[in-house]
Amino acid sequence: MKLISIFTPVFNEAGNIPELVEQVKGVMEELNDEYNYEHVFSDNCSTDTSLSVLRNLCKTDPHIKVIALSRNFGVTKSTLNGLLYCKGDAVIQIEGDLQDPPQMILEFIKKWK
Repeated sequence: MKLISIFTPVFNEAGNIPELVEQVKGVMEELNDEYNYEHVFSDNCSTDTSLSVLRNLCKTDPHIKVIALSRNFGVTKSTLNGLLYCKGDAVIQIEGDLQDPPQMILEFIKKWK
């Protein structure tokens, strides 16, 4: 079974993370007979509770992986670091603020196939 990596860079997105995780989980459940997935978050030293929200979600969801950066490295380095950490056969980046609906994952995978 192929692995799809969903990658989300995060900076002060504590209020959006739970909804994003649920939406991604819902989309990936539609594909669970064909693909496994990991949802990798790279926290760019958030000053809100983003990191603790992510750590709590990791305790109950084995799909979630968290990279906690020691300082704010900026969006480019944070994103590159996160992409390098992903282990999937394909990687789809979804922003933490839900500006792109996770439902788009289905279209990305369809085109990738």
